[in-house]
Order: sequence, then structure tokens, then C-alpha cells
Amino acid sequence: MSAPEQSGAAAAAAGEPFDAKELIGHHINDSQTLELPFGYELHLPTLHLFGYDLKVTKYVVMMWIASALLLLIAWLATRRRSLVPRGVHNVMEAVVVFVRDELARKHIGHEGDRYVSYLLSSFMFILKSVLIGVVLSVPLALFISVIDVLVAFLQAYIFTMLTSLFIGMSVHPQH
Repeated sequence: MSAPEQSGAAAAAAGEPFDAKELIGHHINDSQTLELPFGYELHLPTLHLFGYDLKVTKYVVMMWIASALLLLIAWLATRRRSLVPRGVHNVMEAVVVFVRDELARKHIGHEGDRYVSYLLSSFMFILKSVLIGVVLSVPLALFISVIDVLVAFLQAYIFTMLTSLFIGMSVHPQH
């Protein structure tokens, strides 16, 4: 048991009120330490570029992982293209058609096709980031709740839909 968990258990035994921040705050706050399973920690570096100190934090690492997964999925979807898509290509085509038809064209209009690549990138990046957060926040859990996966899709959808609405309002200010 880690020190914050021990102090939380001690406070409960002593009859003190429960303090969630003390128990899970170190997991939520950004830091230059990446917590790995089984009690290991990885200390992240500070990059010194062009006179700036750029701290690599655990949130930056998660965004790098999400970006790498997006590149991997894009490569898998496009490596063996055929007239009839199969596998990852089929899934990605369904996502692209959904973003194009239900978000870009529906909220922006006929100019919406120009924004599909941005909206698709936003949708997929948010989806992957939230799913990575769900997976890494429950390393000891046996199953990921279907509700958590649904919330990840809803967050990606809502952000992308609102972005397409704002783009549509800027393209068609008379509406």
C-alpha cells in the first residue's frame, strides 16, 4: 500500500473524515513521474531546446502514445487498400463517413468536406486519449466498464460536433 493510501486508511480508522484528494490526488495531478504497474516509477526528463526548458510530463507522454496509436491505425488502415475494404480499413472508413456525413456536412453544409480531415483528427485523438486514460487509470481492474468506453465516444463526438457547429456558424454567419 502506498503512503497516501496508508494515510487514508489511518484517517478512516481514527474516525477522521474521508479526503479523496489525499487518496487519489497524486494520480490525477500532472507530474514528471510516470507511475507504472507493480509500484515502479519512471522519472521523465526535461528537454532543453532553443533556450527553453520543456518538461516531459505524464500527460505529454499520454498524448504521444495517443498520437502513435493514431499513426499506427492510419498505417494499418491504408497498407492493403482494396475496392472492398476489410478489417481496420473498413472500421476507419465507417468512422470517416460518420464524421463527414453526420458532423461536417450536417453542421457546416456543402463546404464541410474541407474540414473533414481536421474534425476526423480531433475526433480520433480525443477518443484515443480518453480510452488510454481509462485503461491506464484502472490497471488492477479486470474489466473496463462499457460505460467508460461509451463516455469516451460521447466526449469525442460532442467535442467534434461542437467544433463543426462553430465552423458552420463562421462559414455561414447569416444563420
